[in-house]
Amino acid sequence: ADLVQTVGRGLPREFRGFSRRIFESPVRYSTLNSLGAPFGLSAGALKARFRRRGLPSPYQHLSWFRLLAASRVLSDPSETILSASYRMGFASDGNFCRWVSSASGLTPTDLREWNGRLLLIVRMAERFLSAEHLDAWESFSGVFLREVA
Repeated sequence: ADLVQTVGRGLPREFRGFSRRIFESPVRYSTLNSLGAPFGLSAGALKARFRRRGLPSPYQHLSWFRLLAASRVLSDPSETILSASYRMGFASDGNFCRWVSSASGLTPTDLREWNGRLLLIVRMAERFLSAEHLDAWESFSGVFLREVA
């Protein structure tokens, strides 16, 4: 909802299907192989589909949706950075802090605050949700809406 408000238009169904999995289970989807599996795609095939459409890499999308999930976890004042790091699948809070900082330029403490989460959403929209990118998502033709058995 925050991304829709930031972009000023609805997000393509393909984008929502792709992102929903990561956002709802960031531990399960931490690699391109784990992300491509429900769609019957290898990591290489996933990268090629994004490259052909002129989209930033699927790994960059994966990282930013994991950051959004981390910000959601950290928005709970009862969560420590250590417990949030475990919930996100990291072995230590140090690894988690370094990942957040290198991926976003923010700290986990920044993500606890409303303005830090807002900055994260704005940066994501700028990098991944231009009009051209949103149009490119429309061309995926249902690949991220179905799950291969």
